[in-house]
Amino acid sequence: MAAAVEGALDALRVLYLEDNAVIAMNFVAMLEEQGAIVADHSTVVAALKALRDGDYDVALLDVDIRGATSFSVAEAALSKDVALVFVTGYGHETLPAPWREYPLCEKPCSGSELSAAIQHAIASKDRAR
Repeated sequence: MAAAVEGALDALRVLYLEDNAVIAMNFVAMLEEQGAIVADHSTVVAALKALRDGDYDVALLDVDIRGATSFSVAEAALSKDVALVFVTGYGHETLPAPWREYPLCEKPCSGSELSAAIQHAIASKDRAR
């Protein structure tokens, strides 16, 4: 794995949805090492509440959450003008067509790959304005 770029995500507010505690712990560590402020959640309900109640720059979403999908969280994030990155063990082709235009970071990934996907999502959102 390539080393993460320290400070690459300084003060970026990240909503992270992942139902696997070990994966979540590793991703949170990678994000925080790069300066991000991370609110991690393991259920769709918790992530939706956090989005409703808080302000985020990017939503980082695993697709399969305990047998359900995170697409309702993705819709809520987009409605609040939050950049979106899917993080999954499956490729882009497994996403339903409307979601394939958003960045995807395939697990496992390095901190630099994750950072690049996040920065791409933010830049794409800013260009769309």
